[in-house]
Amino acid sequence: MKPERKKHIPRRTHFLKSGLFRRYAITFSALLVVSFIVLGAAFIVTIARFWSDEKLAQLGENARRIADNAQTVQQHVTSNADFETLVLYMMNETAAALNTGLDNIDDTDVYVRTDLFIVNTQGKVVYCTDMSQITTPRFVGQCPIHQSVTLPADIMEAALTQSEQGEGTLGGMFDEHRYYASSPLYTGEGGAVNGAVFATAPLTQGLRPYIQEVTLRFFVAVLVSLCFVIFVVAFLSYRLTKPLLEMQTAASRYAVGDFSIRVYYPGRKGAKKHGKKRKKSRDELVALVESFNNMAQDLSVLEQTRRSFVANVSHELKTPMTTIGGFIDGILDGTIPTSRQEHYLGIVSGEVKRLSRLVTGMLNMSRIEAGELHMKPKPFDISSLVLQTLLNFERLIEQKGVSVEGIEQLSEKPVSVSADRDMMSQVVYNLCDNAVKFVNGGGTIGVRTWEEDGRVCVAIRNSGTGIGQNDLSNVFERFYKVDQSRSYDTKSAGLGLYIVKTIVELHGGKIAATSVEDQYAEFSFWLPK
Repeated sequence: MKPERKKHIPRRTHFLKSGLFRRYAITFSALLVVSFIVLGAAFIVTIARFWSDEKLAQLGENARRIADNAQTVQQHVTSNADFETLVLYMMNETAAALNTGLDNIDDTDVYVRTDLFIVNTQGKVVYCTDMSQITTPRFVGQCPIHQSVTLPADIMEAALTQSEQGEGTLGGMFDEHRYYASSPLYTGEGGAVNGAVFATAPLTQGLRPYIQEVTLRFFVAVLVSLCFVIFVVAFLSYRLTKPLLEMQTAASRYAVGDFSIRVYYPGRKGAKKHGKKRKKSRDELVALVESFNNMAQDLSVLEQTRRSFVANVSHELKTPMTTIGGFIDGILDGTIPTSRQEHYLGIVSGEVKRLSRLVTGMLNMSRIEAGELHMKPKPFDISSLVLQTLLNFERLIEQKGVSVEGIEQLSEKPVSVSADRDMMSQVVYNLCDNAVKFVNGGGTIGVRTWEEDGRVCVAIRNSGTGIGQNDLSNVFERFYKVDQSRSYDTKSAGLGLYIVKTIVELHGGKIAATSVEDQYAEFSFWLPK
């Protein structure tokens, strides 16, 4: 039978139609999108918090700068001017200097306009940046725009003692929450505090365009990254699912008896093209592909063996049944004379025994594979068993002119072993049967039994053509038969040695075959004593 040619699996399963590929790709892509959304949200929250901290720090700097400007103005006016006089002078005589400071403060942020307030120690607003919009301001000791506003005592207490930052409505001065920062005004005698400077800005004004710009840039970067990552995910999903798809298609081919298909791991095409064996990582998917291919190879061998076995068994059953039927019909219809009936009945008896052995072998194999072969060990003399078995082949031995060596040792030196006698009878019978079959005419058969290191050993050798080295490693496989052109075993189904090996191993022993072509073949086994 010609060996099957290994073929790569045909590319018939498109990966885009694979539910497994779509599931992997969609799941990974969804995880990536969710991850990017969470990352974007965290990034925007972080940016917003950073913007808030920066804005509060800027407001605090503005308030401190105005407080420092007020001290500078006081030094230019008089060292003992009261607070209201100082503020009035700041409004009229040195308004340009103050406004220049305010303009510089406004220029520090293109998004947010900073509002400034000067408050006395009672919490009354005496000046604000909105007063600069009045054409003829008249200072009356407090800001005409916020004359009804008085800042809460707790806010004033903190503002008059140290620089402060926070957010709120400043006691109802504003309708909405705003950022604010304060700084004490050290304009009194001896550096006493006569008021405070407040710098305020809206919470969201300026933040929204800033966040929009940052979000736009982040979205563009995420979109580019997402496209690249989805492509990589699709490629990796393809590499992961392609062997599984090929195994699915291969399995459907195996189901109809085609075991020539093999699955290859992605990336081996280039190595095969150049005739090199590619080194690949031993990950789980590679191991799965290799195990699948090994299974396919085993199934292929098993299928070939099954077909050979069916052919052999069919032949083995048909031949004796044809012989039996022909001779019996000849006896019944008188074709075979009475004087020859005993001869032909002997042939029928032999064919019936042959059928019995074949059926027994198949039943034993079935029992072995089902785990139903149970031992009943008891002590007996294995030398005597070998001797009695050889006597069953006395007629065949005499017909071939074969001499048997070791008979004296078997009869004179008993070797006791504890084993199942019926099973061991089958082992010895099969080995002696093989020796008688394959011994050359006028050759020799040698038998030995001995004890060694707590073991009982048996060896049966026959001269003849021997067994080829290629067949030695397979002779104990079920249904295996050596080259038919060199074998006299034309009536065997290839089960005898398989059953022999199984029985020996059930007893905890081992069996081996050795041979030199055109000289001899020997089978030896040992059992625990």
